[in-house]
Amino acid sequence: MSRLAGRASPRSRALVQALAGVLLAFVLTAPAAIAGIKDQLRVVTEDGSNGVKRLVASNDGPAPVSIWFALVESENFASDRAWPFAAVIPANSSQTVARAYPAQPGGFRFTWQQSLEPGDMTAMPDPGAAYRLPFADGAAFVISQAAGGNASTHRDVHNRHAVDFTMPVGTPVVAARDGLVVDMQTDRTAGGNSPELLSQANYVTLLHSDGVLSEYAHLNPGEVVRMGRWVTAGTVIGYSGNTGYSSGPHLHFNAYVVRLEAGGGLGRESLPIAFYVGSSPVRFGPRERLLVTADYSPSPVLPIEIPEPRAPGIRQSDAGAEPAADPAQGAAKQSRRQGIARWVLEHPWLGIAGALLAMVLMLRVFKALVARLRAEG
Repeated sequence: MSRLAGRASPRSRALVQALAGVLLAFVLTAPAAIAGIKDQLRVVTEDGSNGVKRLVASNDGPAPVSIWFALVESENFASDRAWPFAAVIPANSSQTVARAYPAQPGGFRFTWQQSLEPGDMTAMPDPGAAYRLPFADGAAFVISQAAGGNASTHRDVHNRHAVDFTMPVGTPVVAARDGLVVDMQTDRTAGGNSPELLSQANYVTLLHSDGVLSEYAHLNPGEVVRMGRWVTAGTVIGYSGNTGYSSGPHLHFNAYVVRLEAGGGLGRESLPIAFYVGSSPVRFGPRERLLVTADYSPSPVLPIEIPEPRAPGIRQSDAGAEPAADPAQGAAKQSRRQGIARWVLEHPWLGIAGALLAMVLMLRVFKALVARLRAEG
């Protein structure tokens, strides 16, 4: 390398140095990842006139944040707000959310607690919104948990309509609607069937145009998208995993809005989900044991109901017991066969090309055979 540099002309060396300088400047000025939601929102007290203190919330993030305030301790305290209270702080803004002052002449003090959630707690969801399946085109998976099912563990208001897809670790997970990346956790590695691991799930949260948020949870470690990035439906945002409180590899998908909870604080209200397939959307509701294929062609593979097995793992016959075929695997093969047949019909030129290639190969074999016969003759 040094010999090559020694032979380079002064003009070439100058060009290389200039390019290196541009590259270094780009690296030094490249934007860093946007901080997490707790770092994006700050609440401070500022002194005002006549002994008034202003409670100021500043949101440095790209999305609105809902925040709830409650007094912890106070002495000789009065305010222009009835505590507890909640407020929505728009993206990239700062506002005074409350003013505090002495109830009687003299000093006063107060401390407060707060909780926050990305999103606008006053949002009105679009009732006509539908979601594409949250995995790559052509993939097919079985819904293992859905609202109203027998196996569902999603019984609280936060996850009532959440959907679980059984899928192998490392499966690409895609955005189900266009949205803004507003929250994530991507550095956890622990996972298992223990409530103690509830907070250890990796996840990505998107904010959609109608204020609804979608969450993709139990992801594999690793950051795939950046906070603050706008993604379109179908964009890979992570890979499925088994992190957090999980009995096996799967994707947990939930659509929700932020709401004030009856007992105080902010919570999530899970919303009913409508999925769709096809370029002309065919909508359907999620149900347990439904095999769904991410097919967005004009003639999509439609969801297939997987029957309950009559006996786990064993099928009885006159010749004795034998292992039972997995109905989910059979349906998946059927779905793949349907998809392949439909794809071939939609791409007839491939059949023509294949036929021409076969003819060329047959002619070559025929010529080789004739040449061999002549040589032997």
